[in-house]
Amino acid sequence: MLPQARRSNDSMMEDVVELALEWRPDLVLWGAKAFAGAVAAAAVGAAHVRVLYSVDVYTRMREDFLHAKALRPADDRADGLQEWLTGWVEKYGGVFCEDLVNGQFTIDPLPAAFRPDPRPTTLPMQFVPYNGTNVVPRWLAEPPRAPRVLMTFGDHVNDGPVRHLLPAGRIQEILDSVGDLDIELVLTLPRQAQEELSRVPANTRLVESVPLSEVLPGCSAMVHHGGTWSFGCALRYGVPQLLVSRAFDVPLKLQCLERTGAGLSMKPSDVDGPAVREALLRLLEDGTLRANAQRLRREVLAMPAPNEVVRTLEGLVLAHRAVAHRGAGVAAR
Repeated sequence: MLPQARRSNDSMMEDVVELALEWRPDLVLWGAKAFAGAVAAAAVGAAHVRVLYSVDVYTRMREDFLHAKALRPADDRADGLQEWLTGWVEKYGGVFCEDLVNGQFTIDPLPAAFRPDPRPTTLPMQFVPYNGTNVVPRWLAEPPRAPRVLMTFGDHVNDGPVRHLLPAGRIQEILDSVGDLDIELVLTLPRQAQEELSRVPANTRLVESVPLSEVLPGCSAMVHHGGTWSFGCALRYGVPQLLVSRAFDVPLKLQCLERTGAGLSMKPSDVDGPAVREALLRLLEDGTLRANAQRLRREVLAMPAPNEVVRTLEGLVLAHRAVAHRGAGVAAR
């Protein structure tokens, strides 16, 4: 984790801290890998809260590392992440603590089943889709003529080089295998990738992109790459899902998903037409999978909305101020 953290933080650290020193915020919200936010908060004595976008692999990785570190000989306990953060926080008069890694509190947008290590510092907040500026296609205004399935592997028309989770030949094999099913398959692919296909079955609609919050309420199943928005939207709209992914957070994400019984998973190396067909039929026909996906939807909608979490954050800031004031009073005496 350290090399990636340094690459994404070192270049902005001084600017972020400088802004904090000038602005003096009471609260800093920072993304799970944006440690510059935690350092900036420490520099000005602000409360700070980490914001997750997926399952919390970071805290688990850190705790596993600290456990292994404690078992090593005393002269062999190097901690690169601590050393790196210590260098930055001491530059601004602070001292290292584990809050710089995990936040004083953590906003988690996933339901309880996806928090395998419950913590009292977790602030649940329901996942809210955001599509950015988008156009809703006319065909979405009509009800699907057959069970609608969304298949997306994360490519976007505005990406630079097209990054395929699956090569065009594999996608063609999947299309050929499900072409006789009574479904409406919506497959998102950039135009360049679409041109690599030899044939498109009659039950398949090719699009370059589609707003997830508009298409998923009408979907009966989803096949996707396990991305943050695809995964979160499938949970919010109660859609049984098949994950085909190799992302670093996938093992924990899949462990949680399979425990809920709301979806299936497959390694990209295991993907072929018959395997996807079998999994897709199960998603469409297994009532237990659908019921579990709907149960997760209810759990998501029961979580606090962002505006409710704001009130919680205000309370945390007030409590942080009170502690800091008492500490200042003790120091003065």
